[in-house]
Amino acid sequence: MLCLLVTGRVSTFTVTLGSTSRTSAESGSVTQTLRSAVIHSGYNSATVANDIALLRLTSAVASSSVIAPVRLPSYSQASNTFVGSGARVSGFGRISSSNSNVSPNLLYADVSIIANSECAKRFSGIQSSNICTLGSNGRSPCNGDSGGPLVIQEADGIFTQVGVVSFGAEDCPSGVPGAFARVTSFLQWISASSGIAIRA
Repeated sequence: MLCLLVTGRVSTFTVTLGSTSRTSAESGSVTQTLRSAVIHSGYNSATVANDIALLRLTSAVASSSVIAPVRLPSYSQASNTFVGSGARVSGFGRISSSNSNVSPNLLYADVSIIANSECAKRFSGIQSSNICTLGSNGRSPCNGDSGGPLVIQEADGIFTQVGVVSFGAEDCPSGVPGAFARVTSFLQWISASSGIAIRA
């Protein structure tokens, strides 16, 4: 989010789909420049509230064996806190608090969704529009993971994105929760901004 606000020039960004490498193209991957970005009008850099944005590519991308859309939650899930659910977060961020380099390859961590009240014991300003996790062995998102997805696998086997990496503790110490934008809090905004129909 912050990089979009600082530069204000979305055409300088590229998006690569279908690749698990940050540094090289992989077979079947597609790279495009951005056509536009929609930043939530309520975004607050001081409190990190409403830390969510939508990116529009220059043209449509076809699904393939390595490219597929993630499912969004339904309106009927809007009141679901998902507390206790297992989830997965992925990104190219730092791999440890002692290493400042970001990862050249896509990594993931299996985490559990915790109550916001637990998260608020570590971070001030946790809102209902946040969702928090704590990983096995204390794993959590780190610098460079911001904007990455938090997904759960539902009973039908499909992955649904319930969070967007927002913030965590500086230097990513073990055993500290990670905080995300809660996707269910923004379903109406996503639909109005993108034209995507949200499942009832």
